Amino acid sequence: MEQKRENWGSRFGFIMATAGFAIGLGNIWRFPYMVGTNGGGAFLVVYLAICFTICVPLFIAEISLGRKTRLSPIQGMRKLTHKGSPWVLIGWIGAIACILLMSYYLMVIGWMAAYFVKAVSGVFAGATPEQTEAMFTGFVADPVQVGAYTLGIVILLGVIVTRGLKNVD
Repeated sequence: MEQKRENWGSRFGFIMATAGFAIGLGNIWRFPYMVGTNGGGAFLVVYLAICFTICVPLFIAEISLGRKTRLSPIQGMRKLTHKGSPWVLIGWIGAIACILLMSYYLMVIGWMAAYFVKAVSGVFAGATPEQTEAMFTGFVADPVQVGAYTLGIVILLGVIVTRGLKNVD
């Protein structure tokens, strides 16, 4: 008997989740700065060349692995290769990279949530850049406050993800 798997609720949801993972906050925040300080158009050409020669084939390979095996990256590589194959390491590297990236982004999103609440409540009204920096330093020095905002984001994302997937009948 085949195990029932969850699928994306819609093609749009899948595309948005994939784009969010592939693009990331670094491309939105840091990319324009890097283009401006590292040669403008020349930097953009190198960046796009790297994306099309490395990132796109890896993305296609990952999607293909998932479609072929309908398993996680680690189990999928085990299914497609022989026992003891070093290719399984690629599945592990991908899974570990996702966990590390997710932990980084969860912290950043927690900071953003805190700043949103503070901005809406008027904490930044009339504050100088130095005062804003001091508020941020005080905020990140308080692990309970950072943890509370980050936990709130984890719960919110968990609800979104679980409602965005549906069981296949």
